[in-house]
Amino acid sequence: MKVPSVMSPGYFCANVSEVWLMDPTYPDVEKLIYFNPNQHQHQHKVLSRLETIVSPINASPATLASRKSSTMASTRALQILSISTALLASGGIASLSLFSVPLLKSQPASRSLPLTRWLFSRGSHIFPTAALFSSSGFAYLAYSALPPASRSFAGLMKHVAKARIGLYVAAAALTISIGPFTHFMLPTNVKLIKMNEALGGTRSAASAVYREEKYEQQMAGEWPRGADESVNGDDDVSQWWDWSGPQERTRRESSKSQDQDVRGLLESFGKMNGVRAGLMGMGGIVGLFGALV
Repeated sequence: MKVPSVMSPGYFCANVSEVWLMDPTYPDVEKLIYFNPNQHQHQHKVLSRLETIVSPINASPATLASRKSSTMASTRALQILSISTALLASGGIASLSLFSVPLLKSQPASRSLPLTRWLFSRGSHIFPTAALFSSSGFAYLAYSALPPASRSFAGLMKHVAKARIGLYVAAAALTISIGPFTHFMLPTNVKLIKMNEALGGTRSAASAVYREEKYEQQMAGEWPRGADESVNGDDDVSQWWDWSGPQERTRRESSKSQDQDVRGLLESFGKMNGVRAGLMGMGGIVGLFGALV
């Protein structure tokens, strides 16, 4: 039998006395495996194993070339989006430590705390989403780089040492790791939110107007909630539709000791946040190497 000139991994010839198959375990090697369909038991085993990953090769060369071009374009687009999202998010996170924290530390707590609370709120909607998107993109790129017959968790573990697949897996792990690391940062963040609430601060300018109207007479300058309620948005405007800027200052002035405590917490936050930016940035760089190898 003459082997078709247009043959790619995972395709087989039907209705012939002999079946030639590109070895899906080594997609980069021009290796053919010979099967005799007269050996029915062997043939059934081969076809069952490839049931979900093969297609008849009765398509024209132009159709196959179009499919390949479309797949390559989709892969390239996902590479660009995953890498750029990770690197942009890393830059945004790093800007908090490099620019925002030094400015906040120069202010009294009555001004820095509302600004910090506003940054926490905005960041919590942007950066976790970016991490999830880029990590999912890298994970899919690792999956699509696997040979068709090895697209399972066991197959991933078998091929993870290969350059491209391993780099994509590492990129996915690095970008999503900012989630657990943010959990490690929570004690510091919660202390800052709690101090903001204690001084009559809130999440944003719109939140401050709403809460002043609702609680002015009853609370006489105090907010009836703690840090957990603030994060959950209890007794407040919707955090999903609040596009207002930060509250200008807390309702009560801070003391010198409170100013010092807040500066210390902001210093700790800035250092930990820098590590978080590094994790995200390394994920983007490793993913870039994976796309280039």
